[in-house]
Amino acid sequence: MAEAVERFSYPEYEPGNGQAVPIQVLPSPPLDEFQLDEFEDDPLRHSHTRSTLDATLDSARNAFQRGQTYTVDALRRISSRSRESALRARSHAQKMVEERPLQALAVVGGAAFTLGVIARIWRSRRAQ
Repeated sequence: MAEAVERFSYPEYEPGNGQAVPIQVLPSPPLDEFQLDEFEDDPLRHSHTRSTLDATLDSARNAFQRGQTYTVDALRRISSRSRESALRARSHAQKMVEERPLQALAVVGGAAFTLGVIARIWRSRRAQ
């Protein structure tokens, strides 16, 4: 019978707050280092251990493949949304320049002035 799996909760790490949930990774020996020779005298124990190990490996492979698929899909969605946002911003900027060229020039000049002031302050603080 299947048992309920306890879900870990990290109350100080709320979803979407930009903090990573800490994990602890314990070193494990490579699969080649597992010695099953000690079970050769007990075939039932050996077969149970082998089947448990095989089931664990299958589960780990499936979890990795699901994670990989999810990551690739998420990357594609993010890439698509970013591309769409960039195209919308470019279209909006071109429309603004065509409809209000003096305001667009004022925005560019104001941004350049602000960046110049910030650069001057940054350089003067680094020189000290």
